[in-house]
Amino acid sequence: MPSSSCSHRWVPIRGTGDELDHLSLTFNLLLDRIASFLQQRREFLANAAHELRTPLAALRSTTEVALRSERTTHEYQELLGTIIEESESLEVLVNQLLLLAETEADTETLLLTGEPVALEELIERSCDMFVGVAESRSIELRFKIVRRGMVKGNRHHLRQVINNLVDNSLKFTPAGGKVNITLDVDSLTSMACFSVQDTGVGIAVDEKPRLFDRFYRGDRSRRRDAVTRGTGLGLSICQAIVKGHGGTLSVESQIGQGSCFLVSLPQYHPSE
Repeated sequence: MPSSSCSHRWVPIRGTGDELDHLSLTFNLLLDRIASFLQQRREFLANAAHELRTPLAALRSTTEVALRSERTTHEYQELLGTIIEESESLEVLVNQLLLLAETEADTETLLLTGEPVALEELIERSCDMFVGVAESRSIELRFKIVRRGMVKGNRHHLRQVINNLVDNSLKFTPAGGKVNITLDVDSLTSMACFSVQDTGVGIAVDEKPRLFDRFYRGDRSRRRDAVTRGTGLGLSICQAIVKGHGGTLSVESQIGQGSCFLVSLPQYHPSE
């Protein structure tokens, strides 16, 4: 059983190897987990406050500019348009924070109270929603069903995962590129798997370990234009939802060649 340097500060380990030592070690590991959880929560709150501060400051400064002096109708319309844009960004961020908190609250309930969900239906709807975006950017969007997969869980949350991954791939795939979505079932593990593969800019090796961290924006996503700007929460939300459904989310990528995000979820059988 692993130990940590913090454990020895909770309950002393005598080194006798008896039941009392094992109980002390177990108790220390529990306290370590609680301390780690509290530290993560503090960091999350600090990051959330930092991210919320920017749009709120923009709203306030824009409003102050509007009230500072008399302006033409056109100038007021431009300022109000800026306020609306910042409000939309703030709304997106708040909704994502709520979704992240919801998915991490109780993963067991998610599986116990979930409903059977056909992944092909969710993927087809996502493709229908993004086909216009893909065409406007001259990107080829394709969906292939190898074998159909049924899982159990929250339909809305699972659709959010698919939408986030497809949207992410479209954002970082240049004109003339491709985004392919494939649904299959792993015969060895009986896991329903779908992948979102693109021919985009790719992800650097040093970025991959932090890719699913909250609020992390890699080099490729620091370009703050209308297409690539984001909150840095999309992939962390995907990971939280997939993990809450008992699955895994992984990525393979090479700079200049594209990325492939793979989601594996426990397959649901009607007999269950």
